[in-house]
Amino acid sequence: MNNCFRLFLILVLSVTESNAFADTTSCKSISEKALKVLSNRIQKDRLYESRIMKSCYSYQTISCSKTSVDIELNEIHDKICGGDPLMSHMLDMYRVNVKNNSIQWYYAPDGEYMPYNKKRITDK
Repeated sequence: MNNCFRLFLILVLSVTESNAFADTTSCKSISEKALKVLSNRIQKDRLYESRIMKSCYSYQTISCSKTSVDIELNEIHDKICGGDPLMSHMLDMYRVNVKNNSIQWYYAPDGEYMPYNKKRITDK
């Protein structure tokens, strides 16, 4: 199975799972907690510091369940950051478990989430 199809399948399944979690108020609070956990970890590890300014990427919640939140990290394209403003390049995708604050990183070549590992993410 090629990697693009795997990513598509994961996104479809994630959206399906997120639709099952219909309480949008709970999803919003869970997403906020997950975004805080992920952004704090990325800042602490200076994960993208050598590649992109902090003001040139954003987080987007992709799906939400009672236990986890899938989050995309996207480049911002504008006059300050450069790039085509009609495009948004995904840098990475993460899954945050809101029960134990663990983070997983989506490793596209294998088509699956892996435990967060700074070295592996920066070496890709």
